[in-house]
This record gives sequence, structure tokens and C-alpha cells, in this order.
Amino acid sequence: MNNFIESLFNKTKSTFPFDHEDIDVFVNPPRTRDKAKNDRFTEIIARLYEYQNYKTEIIDGYNDSGADILITKKNITTAIQIKHSHPLSKTKNIGEDVLNKLLQAKHIHKAEHLQLITTTYFIQSTIKKADSLKIELIGRDKLFNFISNVSPEFIAALSYNYSIENFKTCPHCNSGKMIVENSSKTKSYYYRCLSCKRTASMN
Repeated sequence: MNNFIESLFNKTKSTFPFDHEDIDVFVNPPRTRDKAKNDRFTEIIARLYEYQNYKTEIIDGYNDSGADILITKKNITTAIQIKHSHPLSKTKNIGEDVLNKLLQAKHIHKAEHLQLITTTYFIQSTIKKADSLKIELIGRDKLFNFISNVSPEFIAALSYNYSIENFKTCPHCNSGKMIVENSSKTKSYYYRCLSCKRTASMN
């Protein structure tokens, strides 16, 4: 890993804590159901609110009664439903059924506010219905704005990783990204890994 990313991980105590797995959840969201990544994403959202002095509770996914997270501040509780998937995956649109399920949480958990957070986007009919039900929708664009307000360092790390997402993966460490360099001696080009620093031929 290069010095820029390493510097982001060398954080002060006042900075929102994140690690490589947190970044991967955003940079490589699942195109099919992935419980481990979904759980990790839910945990990240809970931590972001906790960092803002909310009391948070992650509810078991198999018995969530319409909500994945409950957050409370100043005796006001918000029930949050999480939908984590790749924006280009062929998954079912977030529709009225999800909104109705979240609406149940308002009564079950005595929540004053409702939020639906996703790494993808909402269709117009869902936006209109959510507005009538007073459910706050946080799609991909608002989600990244939210994160940038809480942790500019996290957004910087995400932006950097998005910028190198399509770079060739190192065949040696199988995780680092390769850049192209030129040898002054042989006048030839080769790959060098940003993580393990090993090189590979371009042939």
C-alpha cells in the first residue's frame, strides 16, 4: 500500500476509524447476495452514526421487524433499513414492499423517524411513495455526501481506491495494483505493484 493510503490509516483519536475491509465494501459492492459484506456495510453505517454521538443498535437481520439499525439521540429514535448492492447489478428495484416493511418499525420500535439507506438508487415511484410516508431516502449520492461530512479521510480513501480500481492486479500478492514504469537501463516498460513493490513483465 502506498504512503498516501497509509497516512489515512494513521489517524488521530478524533478521526472516524476505518480499515481496508471498510473501503472494500464500498469499492467492490456485491452483485449478488453477500451476507458478510452486507453485515459489514450495516456495521459501518452504525459506526458513522455512533461517531456522531448517537446510541446505536444493530438488529438481527432475520428478525429485524423492518429495520436493520436503531439510532437514538436526545430521546428521539430513528429506524434504519439498509440495502447494500452494486448499482449495476440486476437486482429488484427498491419498491413499496420495502417501504411498507420499514413502516412497521415505526410502531414496533416506537421510532419517530424512518430512514432507508442504499448504495444504489431509487426509482421515481419509490421516491414519491416514501415522501407520502415521511420516510427519508438516502441513495448513493446522499450517502457519499453524508460520509464526507462525517469523515473526509474516509471519502479520500474511497476516492483513491476508486481511481485505481481498474488497474491490473498484482500476480504476486493478488491484492495490490500495478503501475507501469520504465527502466533507464533497458529502455523497456514493466509493471510494479504499489503494495508488495514486486515487478512483472508486460509481455
